Order: sequence, then structure tokens, then C-alpha cells
Amino acid sequence: GSTDDTPSKLATYRESRTQSVRQARAGECAAGMRGISLTRARKIVLLDADDRLYPDTCARYVNFLASNSTVGVAYGERTLIDEKGCRLGFGCNALLNKYPQGDVLETLLRRPFLSTPSQACFRREAVHSLEYKGPMGDWVLLAAAALTHKFAYAGRAPMVEYRVWSSSFLRSIARDSQ
Repeated sequence: GSTDDTPSKLATYRESRTQSVRQARAGECAAGMRGISLTRARKIVLLDADDRLYPDTCARYVNFLASNSTVGVAYGERTLIDEKGCRLGFGCNALLNKYPQGDVLETLLRRPFLSTPSQACFRREAVHSLEYKGPMGDWVLLAAAALTHKFAYAGRAPMVEYRVWSSSFLRSIARDSQ
């Protein structure tokens, strides 16, 4: 459903473990849910087009989940970046909650502690059976995973650079220095 040049960019990318799938434009949530339903991967990291993972993020998540077999969702920090990709800060002061672990559903319902699902790595079974297609897909995805799976904090090293736009609510609380 993308309206930009994503299909032509993907056409030049050749990797045997990936596939490109087109569908009618139905929104980000529907695209994400479709991708989750099609994957055979045991661990899933969702990444918005304007955010960036650190080079070792996936390896750190895989190692963390291998060492914590009862955890369904591992999450970590994010570095805030502006529209141009310049760092605004590490994000410590922008955390909405301290690092909840285990059964986090009530905490998540009261006050979400992740800015984006890009901060998390989901075991496939934590999200694979979801069929939600409505608004607020990120929040619903996290809440649905929290219904049946434990969350764990994977440490202070940032996992993702999360882009905040000048009109973003997070921009007003991103004044921490690195």
C-alpha cells in the first residue's frame, strides 16, 4: 500500500531470507499485521521507516531472549533524533516509567512506557495470532503481547534511534543531554 518508491527500492535488494509483499493501501497497522502473519522468523522487530536500529540491536535482542526463555518481549532504550537525523539525546529523562518487567499489562494500560514498538523485540508467539486492524495499532500490539507474555528490560544501551518531529509531543520532553 506504500505510495512512495519503496517497491523499486526493494526490487534492488536481494536477500534469500526476505520477501516483498504488495497489498492494497490499508494503513500501517494492517501492513504490520500482514508482515507478522507472513513471517517465519522466531523473533520480530518492527521498525518505522523514519527510525533506525543500531547495528548490533538484533544480535543483542537475540542473545538476551536466548538467556531469558520465559520472556516474550524484550525492550530497551531509544535515542531521540530530529527530522534531519541529529541526536536530541539519549532519552533517559523522557522515559515515562522506570523499567517495568514481568506482567506489565496494568502498567502499560495506565501509562505506556515505550515510545515505539521499535524499542522491542517480540517472540513470534507473542504477536503472531493478532488480527487487529484498527487505529492505535502500536499500543494495541504492545497491550496484546502483554496479555499473555512477560516483558523484560534488555539494558541501557540504546536499541533504536526514534525520530521525533517538531510537532511531536515527545519533542517537548526530549530536552535531556547525552
